[in-house]
Amino acid sequence: VFFLYICVMKSDKQINKPTWEELLNKRNQEVRKCFYEMQDKNPKYKIDAVIQDVANKFFLSSRTIEAIINHEGIYKF
Repeated sequence: VFFLYICVMKSDKQINKPTWEELLNKRNQEVRKCFYEMQDKNPKYKIDAVIQDVANKFFLSSRTIEAIINHEGIYKF
């Protein structure tokens, strides 16, 4: 009976899930933040090395990281 009551309570509440676009925008912000933090911590690193480190951290290609940082194409926001 208690389990049924909890299930009914959860179904009555509206759960606000972020949209796909909101999730991508948040990811892109985190990628940019990580890039600039790594660049500040390692000023002697070449940009390509920092991009590669960020790409490995986020499991994305280095080209995608470049596009996110430069606000290119679908990563404008």
